[in-house]
Amino acid sequence: MIRNSSPLALPALLALLAPLACAEPYYDDDIGVEGVATPAGSLEGSWAFHQRFISVAFIPILGREVESGSDQYFLVQRSWDAERQAYVDSWTFCVDINHESAGLFMETPDATRDSVELPDSVVEVDHPVGAYSTVDLLQLWALRDMPDPLTTAVPTPDNYQQSPQRDWIYDADGDGNVGCTMLLRGFFEGEDYYVNRKVIDYRGAVLSEERVIGLISVRSSWSVLESTVPVAVHTGEIPSDEAAQHPDPRRSWFEMVRLDEGATCAEVERARENETLVKLYPY
Repeated sequence: MIRNSSPLALPALLALLAPLACAEPYYDDDIGVEGVATPAGSLEGSWAFHQRFISVAFIPILGREVESGSDQYFLVQRSWDAERQAYVDSWTFCVDINHESAGLFMETPDATRDSVELPDSVVEVDHPVGAYSTVDLLQLWALRDMPDPLTTAVPTPDNYQQSPQRDWIYDADGDGNVGCTMLLRGFFEGEDYYVNRKVIDYRGAVLSEERVIGLISVRSSWSVLESTVPVAVHTGEIPSDEAAQHPDPRRSWFEMVRLDEGATCAEVERARENETLVKLYPY
């Protein structure tokens, strides 16, 4: 039996537990899930992370809107910053799958995927209620040294060979072509050479110390600077008048599940293949 030798120990313990016991759980109306209370720091560790993003865009050559999207899988190494009362995530890009869009298939070469710059991000968790959020997570595809990585206009086909824009672009995948390379299959056959910036916000619920799910919001700016298919050269943004995130917020979501310490992308791929990470909807 453990005896309480200090008369202050029990009140102090009750004071620590009170927020967990009294706070109303976070409830996400869009996906119909409720968060659970977890101790501060308990989400530290290795995670497999899957996000799905769906957009709609007007395609002039087709004269209609079409859906497009992607599934991205990451290995996340999460540490707890007790002073900031927040987590810091370090990201490794493991799998990038682009969806077929109106008969066009776009394939991301491994070298392109591996070149993407993924700065560390800060995760805010309201532990007593189970609310989870990250804002302004950044993906930079063949872009660097911009004055403001979040807001500086990305280079376009009209200015990418001029200063200063040319200094922000590099041959990220080392294949001898400007920017990143995308392989095109379907009604177009060829290659795009492009830059892209994605800024992603996450909002969700902690379901346990082993699983978190929620929705994502994406702002994206890209330019196809050169292409073996001339009509593919263009600049675009989400959100814009021509392209937007799908109006149903449930179509763009994320799920993360805990992995053993020391996990690699091989464990993330295994979680994808055996559907530990779901493929359709996590809610």
